[in-house]
Amino acid sequence: MRLGTPSGLGVLLAAVAFTAMGGPLRPADAMELGVQTHFSQGWPIEALDEAVALKAPALRDSLPWNQGEPSRGTYAIKERSSHIRAICEAGLDVMLTLVPENRNYDNGETVHTDEGRRAFADYVRAVLDQGPDCIVAVEIGNEINGKGGIKGPAAQDVPHSYTALLKAVYDAVKPDHPDVAILGGSTNVIGTGFLEQLFEAGALEAMDAVVVHPYRSHPENVALELDRLKAAMARHGGEKPIWATEFSDNYATPELAASGLVKMTALMSAAGVERAYWYALRDQRWFRNMGLLRPNGATKPAARAFELAQALLREGPARSDDMGQSLIKRVVFGETAQVVWGAPFAIEVPEGARVVDVEGREVRPPYRLGEDPLIVLGSADLTLGSGPVVADTLLQFAQEPWSYLAATPKSKEETLSMNDWEWTSYLGSRWLRPLRINDSSLAPSGDPADPNRPVVRYTAPAAQSVTLSACFAKEEKGDGVEVEIRRNDEVLRSETVTSDLSFDDLALDLQAGDRLDLVVGPNKENGGDVLRYRLRLFAPGEAAAPTPC
Repeated sequence: MRLGTPSGLGVLLAAVAFTAMGGPLRPADAMELGVQTHFSQGWPIEALDEAVALKAPALRDSLPWNQGEPSRGTYAIKERSSHIRAICEAGLDVMLTLVPENRNYDNGETVHTDEGRRAFADYVRAVLDQGPDCIVAVEIGNEINGKGGIKGPAAQDVPHSYTALLKAVYDAVKPDHPDVAILGGSTNVIGTGFLEQLFEAGALEAMDAVVVHPYRSHPENVALELDRLKAAMARHGGEKPIWATEFSDNYATPELAASGLVKMTALMSAAGVERAYWYALRDQRWFRNMGLLRPNGATKPAARAFELAQALLREGPARSDDMGQSLIKRVVFGETAQVVWGAPFAIEVPEGARVVDVEGREVRPPYRLGEDPLIVLGSADLTLGSGPVVADTLLQFAQEPWSYLAATPKSKEETLSMNDWEWTSYLGSRWLRPLRINDSSLAPSGDPADPNRPVVRYTAPAAQSVTLSACFAKEEKGDGVEVEIRRNDEVLRSETVTSDLSFDDLALDLQAGDRLDLVVGPNKENGGDVLRYRLRLFAPGEAAAPTPC
């Protein structure tokens, strides 16, 4: 792939008809993309100009309860909300995350008494009564499925204590502020199993939207989890909108952040997420590559990707369309723009269409897909050419030709199914926990002398010659894992993985129905056995390339 001279978003703006204000208005049924700020934690208000320059329509911030109600019944909202007024005056809207903890109530823990819940509900209402009028939503709590998300007695029965709190807020706020959304759930990642416990307790009735924070290094399968969340809502009275009020990852490089931003924006918008907020506007010392900007305000690749994503969202509603090829991810915006990436297929675009990368730089032909998205402007048409990859565990997760099993003691195999719990949904079995398989990581369970081993299986659809390329990355915890590659019952490769391992040279002749298995078990000690993995199969005559984890 050859890139032209970098020109920021100039190429994009030239390729699509934008107004002097940066583009047409976002369609009403398109996702809104905002960004997290921390003005309530002391960020300089000058950073607001940066958000405006990036054309962010909405910000997520806070007005902590301890600050807004320093003593019982005494509010300091007007004094403490200057950052919210500044956001309003800049023409942006704001959603507030309000954590239900105040040193004046319930010993400073998450409020759990009727009095404490009423006090918090009164505070939320006071913020809306006395604060600026651009507050569009209030998120009740923050990452309540995580350690410290709910504190004290309220943590003994989170579903019912949190539902009671939501209802108190909803009843207090909605009569006078019907247009302000009450947001509930607030899970770190997409904790569908955790959220369903809240729904069973009646929480869905007291929220206008469900909040998730879908942090992940690989966005490719986020829609699968969002679909499971929608199904859980449907089982308990009907779907509510989904807001991703934080999304990002602690990326290894600034360039990976830009790619991840565009991928997640495309996939979430196609999955029907109503609003999403990138975390965060600026880098923070403990999150080096999550900001759109450096701490001093200098532009990073993610900032250019953010502007490009805003332009794409203005092109029209998003829809997924992989053209019947499970090895690519493709999202079409309106009729004239699309984001596409995946296995290294050659592609052809119509004459007159433009192709740019995630930072808006022109890409020149010949075009070839890869890990980083291409953005095609001026047409929704696309022609796929040939490509060397025939199977990929990341791009085809939970799809044929892959299947997922556990090899249990006594050599029995058990087919795994999707499980929802407090964190990311996974393939597993309630009887074999913590064994699990996700799209890019897995873990065994059981005693090392008698383990339950996760199995990722490729079944050959026909006689074929392939080359296996694989990568594995072990966390520092634990003493490593045993990794085997098997063809049917024959062990082809066996390794103890304690850090990183990769290879791209295992040539195989498979017959129709042959099984090619990745089998993972604990080493000598149990615990800390999470392993990142990815397998790709290359067609005969094609040079296998290193596979990134």
